[in-house]
Amino acid sequence: MKKISFIINGTAKGKDRLIGKLRENLIGHEVIFYETTYAGEAMDLAQKAVTNSTDILIAVGGDGSLNEVVNGCLRCEPELTQEVTMGVFPFGSGNDFARSIGVSADVEQLH
Repeated sequence: MKKISFIINGTAKGKDRLIGKLRENLIGHEVIFYETTYAGEAMDLAQKAVTNSTDILIAVGGDGSLNEVVNGCLRCEPELTQEVTMGVFPFGSGNDFARSIGVSADVEQLH
């Protein structure tokens, strides 16, 4: 069983429906959702997830959210981040990075 942490904008429209779909599709894993409440908080939440031994850390949002999550990981001790797999789930207004690497907003791709 993997520990999967999602960091999502707490004010994003449709987030509750998305969280429900993610939970349904990831049965058998420990799934944790961290919701931001202010700009920049994703950095703190990413650091918290890594410190709490997450196996997979997924930024849910656009390029700004991904940037904050990556920077939060970079604040951690290197030995903590070596075993963490990072991902992005596009759910924002600007998803240039996800689009450029071929990631779609399809929950099924997370299997």
